[in-house]
Amino acid sequence: MSSSGQASEILSQGLSSIILSATLAATHVTLSYPLYQWKPLSDPSKQIRILKVLPSTESNEIRCSLEVKPLIQEPPLLQRYRALSYVWGDPNGKLPIAIVENNKPFKVYVTKNLFSAIEDLRRPANAGAPNIATPPDGVYGFPNLGAVPLCLWIDAVCIDQSNYDERSAQIQIMGEIYARSCGVLVWLPPTLEMMASPLDLTGVVSHEGGRPRNGKSWIKDYKNFLALKAFFRSPWWFRVWVVQEVIFGPNPEFVFGDSHLSWLTLREVLDSAGLIDKYNPETHTSEENEIHRLAAEFIQMDERKRRHEHNFASNKMKTSGATIDSLLWEFRARKTSIMHDKIYGLLSLADNTVHITPDYKKPVEVVYCELAKALITRNPRPSFPLDHIGFTNRGELPRTLMLPSWVPDWNPSAIDSQLLARYDPELSPYCADDHILGEFPTLLHNVLSSTLRGITQLEIRGIELGYLTVVSSEGQDKVASIKPAMWKWPSIIANWASLVSGCPTEDFVRIVLSDRREDRRTRLPSRTEVEKPLVFEEWYQPILEDEKTFLPDEILEKFAQAAQGWTVGRTSRKGYVLVPLNAREKDLICVAAGSSTPFVLRGTGNRDSSGVMQYQLVGRCYVHNFMDGEAMVGIRTALKTVECVEGSTKEKEKILKAQLKPFVLV
Repeated sequence: MSSSGQASEILSQGLSSIILSATLAATHVTLSYPLYQWKPLSDPSKQIRILKVLPSTESNEIRCSLEVKPLIQEPPLLQRYRALSYVWGDPNGKLPIAIVENNKPFKVYVTKNLFSAIEDLRRPANAGAPNIATPPDGVYGFPNLGAVPLCLWIDAVCIDQSNYDERSAQIQIMGEIYARSCGVLVWLPPTLEMMASPLDLTGVVSHEGGRPRNGKSWIKDYKNFLALKAFFRSPWWFRVWVVQEVIFGPNPEFVFGDSHLSWLTLREVLDSAGLIDKYNPETHTSEENEIHRLAAEFIQMDERKRRHEHNFASNKMKTSGATIDSLLWEFRARKTSIMHDKIYGLLSLADNTVHITPDYKKPVEVVYCELAKALITRNPRPSFPLDHIGFTNRGELPRTLMLPSWVPDWNPSAIDSQLLARYDPELSPYCADDHILGEFPTLLHNVLSSTLRGITQLEIRGIELGYLTVVSSEGQDKVASIKPAMWKWPSIIANWASLVSGCPTEDFVRIVLSDRREDRRTRLPSRTEVEKPLVFEEWYQPILEDEKTFLPDEILEKFAQAAQGWTVGRTSRKGYVLVPLNAREKDLICVAAGSSTPFVLRGTGNRDSSGVMQYQLVGRCYVHNFMDGEAMVGIRTALKTVECVEGSTKEKEKILKAQLKPFVLV
């Protein structure tokens, strides 16, 4: 999103908040009751509280009660509550609701968003409230059912937020809480856009419960296009917690203003417009393509939800089967008001290869450090156990947390999207360490275990490839759209070409593209595989000869898309490298055992207690002719000499420790 777009969104949300505050100020009453005190759950890992909201009366007061219930192992429809999914919103200016216990009222302060959500849901249907249908087997606990209370599970009220132990225990069963509900109510806060363009699907969804008619023609109506835009720009879509709430929760239903919309209906409308499974941007209008872009969060969660439902139906898997780091990467753009929750909010979806127990008493920096080390020693280990470090905290970028340089900061502003490969420790297109540890499982544990040096330090072992002697000052940082910056690239490429003069043209092209195709996941073909051997010269020889030579826009754009965020350099061993823009002369290049790509390290001038030099991790890099295990040839040769020797395992360990130099990262 552009800076002007962000400013517009912030202004819109701010004005919406003012309108909401003014509306609530005119309707709520001040309660003079004493504050409510939560009684501890006897077993917070097996019990939950249910909030029973009494139907609205002539008074504006919201009256509720809390009941403790076991989270019993029964089919979801026998659990008589719905789970609420919403945005907490501004923590300031909270409003009171009444909790009645033993016929005595007490007050609990909730955010304006939650107050408004409960107010909307408890209104009688004839007062303009959304008329949410009752499940087929008559389970109670739904809105608009006359004198029957509305039974909800709401995190802010049903969990004692002041009790850290209870919060930690309840987070561990959060997936179960949503999965065992009758359904999920998604309350969307009012925004100026949504109020100006209310979403009305009566023109596309039949009232007889049939499948939606052609969504493509419906979206062509500019009024509907604006309404969908406003709907998908709601802040709810960009929160971390909503991911597991929707994926685990049955029958999610959106509630906004006087309207409601089921998750399934929304999916069918978009699918009937060709914007999900059969999406092809070339066959759609600009408006339809914009809706597809804005609906990215919905499509992302819907794919996960369908995959989870399939896995659960086939083998009763309670998680998504994904690793916690892959989930953190997939949902990296999601936001949270508490930084612990960037990790805790996805734990229920993750497999059990990494064991993290939520603990809000720990500083958030400690939580991130513990996760980083748990990912290194997880079982089973990935092919490259160090591949989760070095793709965040890119040098001079503002950092949201004070973390060691090697610990990933999973918050959106810190993540480096200029990866040498899409983040996946199992699918890297490179193999710089030649799997030197993976082929010796008995040594893998010993070598990696020795890398853990307390909470803030990490010792890696690897081979030096020299230090940077020259680094180009030319380059283009990561931008949302590369087209406005295209005018810079002819001179950037010319500068890089002059810096590596003498480098063969094909090698230069491979360096700039980090030897990857446009999909960023597969390598460029070798010279023998190239159908037209001169393809590289055809593209780039003019750049090497004359920076003013005209180059087709599509060629320049390929360069720019691949190399933004990077620059080129030379090493003390006459190697050519592609390094992060913040790399400097005298930075060290090394290939670490357990990493698919080399690292750029910067000496701190300090040593640890055992005399090992300490470094900061600058990032990953591409070193031409050293991405496929070439640095490990000498170690391979030495290991083979003791292959048949008695006690060869210990001998191999000695060789590894002798030839893999230690580097302590801080």
